[in-house]
Amino acid sequence: MELPDLNEMDDVILEIEDENGTKIECQVIAMFEYEDEAYAALTPTDEDNNDAYLFRLQIEDQGDELEFTLDNIDDEEKLEEVGQVFTQILEQAGEDDDEDSYASDDEPDDEWDEFIHKKIEEIP
Repeated sequence: MELPDLNEMDDVILEIEDENGTKIECQVIAMFEYEDEAYAALTPTDEDNNDAYLFRLQIEDQGDELEFTLDNIDDEEKLEEVGQVFTQILEQAGEDDDEDSYASDDEPDDEWDEFIHKKIEEIP
């Protein structure tokens, strides 16, 4: 499955509901695959909240637009595994950013590195 490129999309803002019924506006910061399933990481748009939420992601092509469906990851073991994969993605993005800081100013920054670096700064 080929996931959409977040760099080619406007900010994907979704409203989710937490376990207390509180609605939280979130931005999709990453989409990734693990064991042949797609997952999405969301972070609240509220700058005071640095949480990240993980969901199983279903994508349907509706012709000229994509339709996203988020499903909770009910299996605690699977949630832990997906969380570890997401942590590795964040660590890799941080390592790539460190490498870019040593790169010459003549080299253009990759849009994805800029995007994920901005989002990593928002997550403690």
